[in-house]
This record gives sequence, C-alpha cells and structure tokens, in this order.
Amino acid sequence: MLFLYLPAYGGIPEPEEADFYRSKGTLLIAPDSIYQSPEFWKDPDHMNAFGSAALSAWLAAEIAQDEERN
Repeated sequence: MLFLYLPAYGGIPEPEEADFYRSKGTLLIAPDSIYQSPEFWKDPDHMNAFGSAALSAWLAAEIAQDEERN
C-alpha cells in the first residue's frame, strides 16, 4: 500500500502520523527539489503547472518502482 504526503509549501517535512503510515505500507514524500522550489508553486497550498509536472513525473516513477518490487 502506498501513501502520498502532499504538504503545503514550507509545511512540515512529513506528516505527524508518519510512523502509522509506514507501519501499513510505503509513505511517499516528494524530494526537496520539488517541494522547496518556489518556482513550482502558485501559492502556499497549490503547485503551478511546472510543479505539477515535476511531482507527477516523480510519482509515476515511484509507482512503477513499487510495482516492480511486488
């Protein structure tokens, strides 16, 4: 099972319940290169098209890697 954490810009690096999610499956947290890049954000809670594309590419690779493991 995969869990995806999507924080707001400048939000906490992982959810408070991270240990719970990890006990049930894999917790996916995008790399700082995506979340800490101001040019990827429209406002504090929404990515722009460039950020969405970067996050989607990263997420697709993570899902494919998970499918290969299982």
